[in-house]
Amino acid sequence: MKQIFLSLFAATLLMACGNQNANNQENEETTDEATTEFQQDQVSIKGTIQMSPAELWADISSFAGLEKVFPETFSSTTVEGEGVGAKRTLVLADGSGETVEELTKLDAENRILEYKIISSPIPITDYVATMEIAPNEENPKSATLQWSSSYNVSKEAADAMRKQITGIYETGIANWNKLALADAENTQKKE
Repeated sequence: MKQIFLSLFAATLLMACGNQNANNQENEETTDEATTEFQQDQVSIKGTIQMSPAELWADISSFAGLEKVFPETFSSTTVEGEGVGAKRTLVLADGSGETVEELTKLDAENRILEYKIISSPIPITDYVATMEIAPNEENPKSATLQWSSSYNVSKEAADAMRKQITGIYETGIANWNKLALADAENTQKKE
């Protein structure tokens, strides 16, 4: 079900991007016509991941490997550079495009990572996301991830984009839990 959702998400984003690009070209050609109104929007979710905060921070702060967390969405992740300023390229699994992101904040002491989208087929602009990891008070062997973002989107697409981005974040948290469970099972088998 999630694989279908993510495939539909990617297809919807690419179609919307194509429509937006066509609209942008029309607007450039006919400057007398009204332009699309954009609004700032945001998404924020919090979830528990069955990894220690240190393990989750090591995974997230590497700024790589998202194809393992989102195998239905991304076929590969490449990172150029290290630390703040590093650029991550995420290739869509269906081969229809890629997203390039830049690491803008890396605070190891407080386990906060921030990144922005530089280019993408997603029909949003000025996307900035923050991932903040904290110990889970109920279970010290797990972490709490607060994943939030702000971006500009056309008023017509705002609700759909909010739902889609929320779905991506929820899928990420669920998939990090699946990876943690698989790692735990592999460790038990070795013992």
